[in-house]
Amino acid sequence: MLAPGASDALRCQWIEVGTPDVYEAAYQGGVYRAELVDGWLEGIGEEHLRDTWRSNVLHSAEWDAARITDFSQVHVPAVHIGGWYDIFAQPLIDGFLGYQNEGGEGAAGRQHLIMGPWTHGINVPYAGELTFAAGVLDYEQWFGPWLDACLLEGAWGLGQWTISTRALP
Repeated sequence: MLAPGASDALRCQWIEVGTPDVYEAAYQGGVYRAELVDGWLEGIGEEHLRDTWRSNVLHSAEWDAARITDFSQVHVPAVHIGGWYDIFAQPLIDGFLGYQNEGGEGAAGRQHLIMGPWTHGINVPYAGELTFAAGVLDYEQWFGPWLDACLLEGAWGLGQWTISTRALP
C-alpha cells in the first residue's frame, strides 16, 4: 500500500505474503472470513477495525485505503514472495502482475516473483504434519543482493540483479 504515489525516497520493495487488496483477503468469495480476519486484527492490535470491516460488505470505495486501485502510480521494482499454500497466494500473484504489467515508469517490467512451498509463514517448512522437502528460503541469497542493488546503485539502477527461474533447492 506504500508504493502508489510514494516519494522518490522509496527505491524498491520486498513484499512477503501480501495483498494489494485487503477486501479480497477479508471477503474471499464475498464472505467475511471471521475466523481469519478477527484473529489477525487482534494480533496486530487493530481489533477496533472489526466492526467497520464487517459493516462494509461491498467492495466499495470504503476499501480504497486498503487496496491499490491504480498500479500506474507504482514506480519501484519489487520482489513479491508468497507460498503456494498461503491464503494470499492469488492476491500476491495479482499484485505482482499489476506492478509488472500496469505499473508506472520504474515498476512495469521490473518485478520479480518467488513462490515456494509455504503457507502464510514463509520459511516454515511444514504445515501441520506435512513437511515440505525444499521449504526454506535462503534470505542471504536473495535479500542482501536485492537491497544492495536497490540502495547502493541508486534509485533505479539495479545493475545485473536478476532472479533465476530455477526451482528453489
